[in-house]
Amino acid sequence: MKREKRKALRLRPVKVSTFLFSLFILSSFFLHSTDGAATYNVLSYGAKANGATDNSAAFLKAWSTVCAQSDAVVTMYVPSGSFLLHPTLFTGPCKSKSTVVQIDGNLVASSDYNLYGAAGYWLKFKNVQGLTFQGGQLDAKGSSLWEWKAQKTNCPDGARSLVCNDAKDIKLKGFTSINSELFNIVIDTSSNVQVDGLNIQSAATSHNTDEIHVEQSSGVTISNTYIKTGDDCISIGQGTQNLWIEKVTCGRISASAPYQGISMANVELTYKGQPAKSSCEHAFGSATGTMVPSSCL
Repeated sequence: MKREKRKALRLRPVKVSTFLFSLFILSSFFLHSTDGAATYNVLSYGAKANGATDNSAAFLKAWSTVCAQSDAVVTMYVPSGSFLLHPTLFTGPCKSKSTVVQIDGNLVASSDYNLYGAAGYWLKFKNVQGLTFQGGQLDAKGSSLWEWKAQKTNCPDGARSLVCNDAKDIKLKGFTSINSELFNIVIDTSSNVQVDGLNIQSAATSHNTDEIHVEQSSGVTISNTYIKTGDDCISIGQGTQNLWIEKVTCGRISASAPYQGISMANVELTYKGQPAKSSCEHAFGSATGTMVPSSCL
């Protein structure tokens, strides 16, 4: 009876650690789940988290991809690190019903204010619906412009840090905005906007840095927000309807630069299409021009 010769099975060494590391890096750039949600990391579009490279083009490439997806929820992800951005305009409409910009790092502007003066904004979302912008910190580096304004009269107005224009169903949640050249948050010609859990601060030496400005908009809610400023905490422009403000702390920068409270100019406040009632508790500020209803400030 003959015995069959069995060939030995030889196992060649495999660099498992290298393979797993490469797989990890790939998955961190682009993640896709099977529950109808997709996440796109700005690093895979060329963004550099070094605080020195202009990432505007990389962010717009990522936004273009995100905006073209029809998943139920699509996320543009900004990881930890410092990302420099010049004036950046994110335009819609997007195909998804829910577009999320999740920031785990810091977005920073250049200290060269001449880069932003012509645009009048730093970050702007226009003609978008179903946007959630949340997390991280926005640092507009406005101190160089404030110093120039204190010495000169021929200065640019400056840029508004974050603008939502012609937008609908917007959520601005849980992020910090500091050192804006002009207004920190602007809600313009938009509807159904929720501002919640923000931390907004400007130095006492800042000029006309209203922290939140609302105009020509309806259905805006501002809540659970801490504001520290030398100017207006919240300013309300003309054409504003159905505005709700609650649990907002308006803090003092210094004894020489007290906070200004809430300012309103030519505002008509309505609720469900009818004139609203005016009620103020633990609030103060100023009102000018036509006010409907009569101001309680």
